[in-house]
Amino acid sequence: MDNLRHRVTRHRRRGEGGFTLIELLVVIAILSVLAAIVIINVTGVKGNAQSASCKSDTEAVQTAVDGYYVQNSVYPDGTGTGTGSADTPTPGLNDPVDIAELLTATDPYLQAAPQTGENFSYADPTTNGPGTIKGSVNGTVCQTG
Repeated sequence: MDNLRHRVTRHRRRGEGGFTLIELLVVIAILSVLAAIVIINVTGVKGNAQSASCKSDTEAVQTAVDGYYVQNSVYPDGTGTGTGSADTPTPGLNDPVDIAELLTATDPYLQAAPQTGENFSYADPTTNGPGTIKGSVNGTVCQTG
């Protein structure tokens, strides 16, 4: 009889050292909720970073265009063919900015090309002034100011 009691007591002690299925399910559920919160917060960070990068690049292009205008009295308008062929004193709405001209001038106005997928064009000259630039990345406008 003592031998049977000793075996049952020893068996119970072993079982008490582990986790129950309910405890494991609660921990998994808590970790799943925390993972979902992290994933939701991280997905917005990429969009914010892309928008901030586009705004920064738009400001750099705006500065380069202003410098180009001060030296040449025309804006680098990319609607024509060939470097400098389409420069105009007043670019039209949504005319593209000639980034290549800003990069390849004798004294470059831009030190590096903007990221791939970013486009720059002139904003409405009647509302924003003739040399105001608006940038976009993948179709989303990131105009500054």
